Amino acid sequence: TSGSAGAIGIAVDALGNLYIYGGYDYPSMAFGPWVLNTANSLGELFLAKFSPSGDILWAKNIGDGGSGAIACNGTDVYITCQYDFTMQSFLGLPLDTTGQSDMFIAKINGSGNAVWAKSYGGSSIGYDLPTSISVTPSGEAVISGTYVPGTCTFDTDVLSNNNLFNFAIFLAKYDPNG
Repeated sequence: TSGSAGAIGIAVDALGNLYIYGGYDYPSMAFGPWVLNTANSLGELFLAKFSPSGDILWAKNIGDGGSGAIACNGTDVYITCQYDFTMQSFLGLPLDTTGQSDMFIAKINGSGNAVWAKSYGGSSIGYDLPTSISVTPSGEAVISGTYVPGTCTFDTDVLSNNNLFNFAIFLAKYDPNG
């Protein structure tokens, strides 16, 4: 089978477990006993957890998005990701789409279950791209990225970029409950 796979990012939790966040466009991809299948021809994103000794603990499809980032705090995992209108949920939690390209941030527990997921992003013609994520010792997720043109909304905070050809940057912080 032809296709490609790669890691977008890796993170290590407080217990030494390794998380790999990446994507693949094969019809299926195996992580030990976990076989992940693509839901569409464009490929899938995955999140996999390995023990400190390298044993696979679980692997999950998490949608069909683009670039993003991953970080850990304690045994929780935080990811941010770019996605388009075809992705309607993240591990069972709904996502809103307002633009051509939006972003989300999510908190996942050590068992691989979504704790919360929040959509953020811009106007219908905008292109939004998360570039990094970090988590403070108190569990606040800090994300950065770019958007062009129009607006970029984070809950009730709205940023504006009226320059059609230049990206604007953003920095946003979410509390431990999203």
